[in-house]
Amino acid sequence: MNPRSTTPNATARPDQGVQEAVVRRAISGVACAAAAVVSVLVSSVACGGGTPSADAPDAPPIARIHRAQCGKCHVRVEPGERTREQLEAAFPRHHRRVRLTDDEWAQMVEYLASTKR
Repeated sequence: MNPRSTTPNATARPDQGVQEAVVRRAISGVACAAAAVVSVLVSSVACGGGTPSADAPDAPPIARIHRAQCGKCHVRVEPGERTREQLEAAFPRHHRRVRLTDDEWAQMVEYLASTKR
């Protein structure tokens, strides 16, 4: 009988149980990594139908302004990362640095407050 097993096994090596455990753990780790990759791919495909990128032909004009202007002084905020209230609180100090019309500022709030990406 194998000392690590409760069933008789005449051909078992003493270290076989350890090797099997290592292999099971490695397979489990690979399975977890594969599941994570699949999850990311599925969520990116599922969420891809929202706000088009600034380079897309159907992107609103404000998206191109966002890409060109935002991020020169700080990390660019992408659509859906901030609430409308956070954007409206932050934008007055941006008016001194970026010259947009009132209509463009309103469009920027709408574009960035969008939860669709």
